[in-house]
Amino acid sequence: MLEELGVRMDKYTSIVRTAAGEDRSIIGRVHVPVEFKGVEKVLTFYVCPYLEQELYLGIDFWRKFALAPAILGEIPATKPKANVSANTCIRPTSGAAGNTTSAPVSST
Repeated sequence: MLEELGVRMDKYTSIVRTAAGEDRSIIGRVHVPVEFKGVEKVLTFYVCPYLEQELYLGIDFWRKFALAPAILGEIPATKPKANVSANTCIRPTSGAAGNTTSAPVSST
């Protein structure tokens, strides 16, 4: 599916800690346009195969779309770092021949 969308998964390995305190492996990342309330921004999603939900939107999503600036401040989102505890993550689904895939994100 990523190939059909023209989205390439970059190899990227790291660990993300869940809210329950469990460590989960990150196997890659994708850069995907996300539309939220009529505004489109490109976000980096970390691909984590062992998450309970298909998608987690973190603080970087809030910052990109200027949500809750009184809480987060008006600091713009920066390039992702190896510590991805506050970043967006997606759980891949299996495509043909076991290829890792994910769906585009749109929230209105």
